[in-house]
Amino acid sequence: MDSVAQQVMNADDPEISTLTTEAEAMAARGDLVREHVALKLENRLLTADLVDSRSEVDRLIYIASHDLRAPLRGITHLSAWIEEDLERLVPEEERGEIAQNFDLMRGRVHRLELLVDGLLEYSRAGRGRYDVGAQGDAEGAGADAELVAPAVLARELLRHPGRYLTSDEAARVELAAGPGGDTALPHGAALRVVLSHLIANAARHGAGDDRAGPLRVTLSTRDVGDGAHVEVTVADDGQGIDERYHRRIFELFQTLEPRDRTEAAGIGLAVVERVVTRHGGTVTVASSPGEGASFSFTWPRLPHTSR
Repeated sequence: MDSVAQQVMNADDPEISTLTTEAEAMAARGDLVREHVALKLENRLLTADLVDSRSEVDRLIYIASHDLRAPLRGITHLSAWIEEDLERLVPEEERGEIAQNFDLMRGRVHRLELLVDGLLEYSRAGRGRYDVGAQGDAEGAGADAELVAPAVLARELLRHPGRYLTSDEAARVELAAGPGGDTALPHGAALRVVLSHLIANAARHGAGDDRAGPLRVTLSTRDVGDGAHVEVTVADDGQGIDERYHRRIFELFQTLEPRDRTEAAGIGLAVVERVVTRHGGTVTVASSPGEGASFSFTWPRLPHTSR
């Protein structure tokens, strides 16, 4: 019996060596499994914290935006009352500079109102709420699951401009139908917001001051190969964008024109990126000075639960 035990415990025995190797491998796999589970748990906790943080930031933006409206309206009314009082106290020939200063102040207030509205829209987009004009406010899987063709939607936006696209901006645009534009896509309320901002951005910044004719905007759709998404492209023949600014234009409150030359809040493309990302897609721009700009974003073929 002792000799058998010695043989079993002999480290040079091939069978014992194999069993020992397998036991060590199983132990190592066990350690990897435990480490993998720990990492997944940590990732889940970090993701939950990130979601909570984003929700809190969005809530604070929403509250701040609403609370800032009242004092801004108050400043506008107060400036008008003061100006009326000055008309009685100051001779007309001496009011020129005073009137200019009041106009300047009201212009700054209006700019701040645009920024507040932009923050509010950015917050609402993060929560899946979209102001869709005549149809009112839309949220969630109801109106956002509406199927609509991008080309049909673009024509509707130009015929009936609203919150995102002004009548003057719509009048500058000549819409051209590209391939695939009549493909019906889901999440119509969100898609309406994205296309409205992209067309408004083209009309507002693409034409330039010295353009004589309308800005030609072409809308097209193509498959991306995965069967689950398509790529929608809004291209214009405007003045284009320098490559060094391609990332900057998607940041909040960023414009490439001086603030005194544009009434834009610099929020539209940031909202576009947020809405597209929320629906599982990405947005890119291809452009260079003098050669127009082409904005492309991926969009789901079928309704899904947005992030």
